[in-house]
Amino acid sequence: MTTTGSKYAGYQDAATISKAVRADIKQAQKTGLLPADLKASVRCDKYSMGQSVNVSLTGWSNERVWTHDADGFRAMTPEAKTVTSRIEEIRNAYNRDNSDPMTDYYEVVYYGVTQWGAL
Repeated sequence: MTTTGSKYAGYQDAATISKAVRADIKQAQKTGLLPADLKASVRCDKYSMGQSVNVSLTGWSNERVWTHDADGFRAMTPEAKTVTSRIEEIRNAYNRDNSDPMTDYYEVVYYGVTQWGAL
């Protein structure tokens, strides 16, 4: 099943997508969708047969990002989960995914990850 992001406009280079994602994150901070004190670094990588757009989130204390669940394992706070989800939506808006893991077939415009801390 093919999924297409809301801002997908055909194949684009990872550098172009990274620039658009940076602008969208700044706009989301201006409108209050994302916290103003959040720092987001958007980087792209190009490699043989693919490319990636990665987002690194910093600017928050560890206590604001991480907590422990009932079993004592490290887990994200609800606030950090919400922010991560919103960043993922922004980052994936430019992607198209026509992958079929059942047949081991993967076709995306770019791969990527959103993580807390430096990449």
